[in-house]
Amino acid sequence: MTEKTVYQPVSCEMHSELELAAIRQQPVMLSVIDEKNQSTDSFLAIIKDFIVKNREEFAVISVDGKRSMVRLDHILNISQKRNL
Repeated sequence: MTEKTVYQPVSCEMHSELELAAIRQQPVMLSVIDEKNQSTDSFLAIIKDFIVKNREEFAVISVDGKRSMVRLDHILNISQKRNL
């Protein structure tokens, strides 16, 4: 069994960016780190909602039509995908 890292609340600025992306329902590029803080991954996602579970905040995301959750403090960066 792996040991979870302690949840660290995200900055107000990051939270605002995530909320704005959720309101717009437009794809964003998310860079996230895994639970063990060992590797990062980037992918295009749509933020659908937010939930709190066990005092940890999560973004409910859709990636290629599949829903999953990512803990907010695991999101390293969010960038807006611009439509050309």
